[in-house]
Amino acid sequence: MSTFRRVLAPLALALGGSALYLLTAAPTVAGTDAGELVLAAYSRGVAHAPGFPTWLIPASLVVRLPVGEPAWRLNAFSALMAALTLVVLWAWLRQMPLPLPVTETAHPRRGDRKGARPAAPAPAIDLPLLIAATFGVSRSFWPWATTTEVYTLNALLACLSLFFLFRWSESPAPPRRLWASPLVAAALCFGLALGAHLATTGLLAPAIALWLIWHRQRLSPALVALCVLALLLGMATYAVLPLRAAAHPALNWGDPETWQGFWRQVTAAQYRSNLSLDPAALASGLRFGSGLTLSQFSLLGLPLVAWGVWWGWRQQRRLTLFVLVGFLTSVLYALAYQIEDDGDAYYILAHLLLTVPLMWGVQALALAVAGRVKVRTGSYPRWPWLLLWLLPLLTFAFNLGLANRREYWYHRDYYRNLTAEVAAGGTIFTRDWQFYSPSLYYQHVLADRPDLHIIDLELMRRGWYLDQLEQWYPDLTHPAAAELAAYRRLRDAWEANPKGFEADAQGVASLQAAYVGAINALIRAASARGEVRLSHEQEQGVGADETWTPAGLTFRLAAAGEGPLPPLAWDVSHLAGRWTRLPDDPARKVARVHALMAQNRAIYLARLGDRAGALAALELAGQIDPTNTLVPQLRQQLGG
Repeated sequence: MSTFRRVLAPLALALGGSALYLLTAAPTVAGTDAGELVLAAYSRGVAHAPGFPTWLIPASLVVRLPVGEPAWRLNAFSALMAALTLVVLWAWLRQMPLPLPVTETAHPRRGDRKGARPAAPAPAIDLPLLIAATFGVSRSFWPWATTTEVYTLNALLACLSLFFLFRWSESPAPPRRLWASPLVAAALCFGLALGAHLATTGLLAPAIALWLIWHRQRLSPALVALCVLALLLGMATYAVLPLRAAAHPALNWGDPETWQGFWRQVTAAQYRSNLSLDPAALASGLRFGSGLTLSQFSLLGLPLVAWGVWWGWRQQRRLTLFVLVGFLTSVLYALAYQIEDDGDAYYILAHLLLTVPLMWGVQALALAVAGRVKVRTGSYPRWPWLLLWLLPLLTFAFNLGLANRREYWYHRDYYRNLTAEVAAGGTIFTRDWQFYSPSLYYQHVLADRPDLHIIDLELMRRGWYLDQLEQWYPDLTHPAAAELAAYRRLRDAWEANPKGFEADAQGVASLQAAYVGAINALIRAASARGEVRLSHEQEQGVGADETWTPAGLTFRLAAAGEGPLPPLAWDVSHLAGRWTRLPDDPARKVARVHALMAQNRAIYLARLGDRAGALAALELAGQIDPTNTLVPQLRQQLGG
């Protein structure tokens, strides 16, 4: 029976997790980096720093499977990796000691031990299964199992490294062949995990080092050497990046073909500015992280984690220290790293470690309730353990609205609504990543609207992207070659010595002027080709000599004359009246852009004397984003 249950538990997690995640997966491309990652996999290119080669290698195969559209295939890949993570997490948790019922004469002592002498066997319940299921529907993990991202593969590999690490430390004797040691497997998995997500995986290193120090009597020079080789072998996936860059793929982020480009890509040099110790930023991060951790396992979970930490500190101090060191290093980095949209993903491994004290707390709670019943009845009841299944059920209910992306059409609608308003041969200049990332997928993977030129002005601050523009749009870059060359010279000087360059205020001003000048040169070249559109929130000076007309989700540029506004033909069926049901910040950003541009349309029409049209636009803006406080003020001014 026990053998059957050991097989049943991982099978249930694999099948149940796969079913849940596939049923709640996004049907197409989602926001944040999803579109860019699909293109990187599809084109066998290079994704944003640090490149994620361990993810790119299998993703480049999965994206070409003849099932569904390419974006859904990689959404499903995330789902399957998440389901496997639950299986490995279950196996890892089974290696953990548990609080046990004690006799009246057995007094627990402090120290590292597996528990006091049991008075009677505890009721049969698979606590690792319960905790793995709870983690599977948790706040920081479940949403990333439903979209294209690197985080579930990273969690799987990191969890594998922990499983093999603990298997090595608990094994009674070393294997006859040294290379078969679980520690070698742990090092290999850790190296692969570093190739899936370098920063979050690397933050586990202090805890792992502490564990190795505590078990140093098991180490030998030969074993350490083998582990180093295994670690390097796992990290060797990074060798894929320069090979892919040399082929000049459709997406070559960072252009890591040269040694300098490779180093900047792997070390994520462009994102170092996101690290900040500013008190206000840290306070904001602390509020976010605290709220995230509070809701991670529903409101019931955090008190149980605290109870588990208290028990572990008294009975399993080294293991508790391992968990706390890994948790704190991960959280401290997440607090200092200021990033939008996917900040919760930087807590995944920290929250994975919390499953250990969560399991202790759950067991301690059941024992406390069962112990009170035993005093009255003389035997341990089964129902306290059965009631523990309320934890994953509550966590599921708590996070379903956020994690369920079955109807996640927001970025598809955004792309379609925006591009449908642009005439054939037009050019779109944008600073909105929630539009540009999906556009990479639709244009370069699905070949939708290949007549359009779409340029991300924020990425123009990177040299590799200027090269990419020359590859994609030579009809725009050639006429603007002089301005682009002048900007590139200053940009390269800044990148070579950022601190020194930024110390010269005049140099910084010159760089900004050259940047705006290069954009305006591209706008002039695009105007000769066809219609030009600008997204909202542009740098000062961009399109300064043009007339801006809010013609839908972008501003239409013209040298003179405003011209009539085309009628709105947006599909807002997933936005209007659904603000409180929008699952995440990327979806809310899409809604805000629609509401903002409807508001701008109303102001424009009011200036032309079209009061009815202005009120209709304001009504639409209010339906999409009821938090916009300017809309009711404008409506009041118009007497609506």
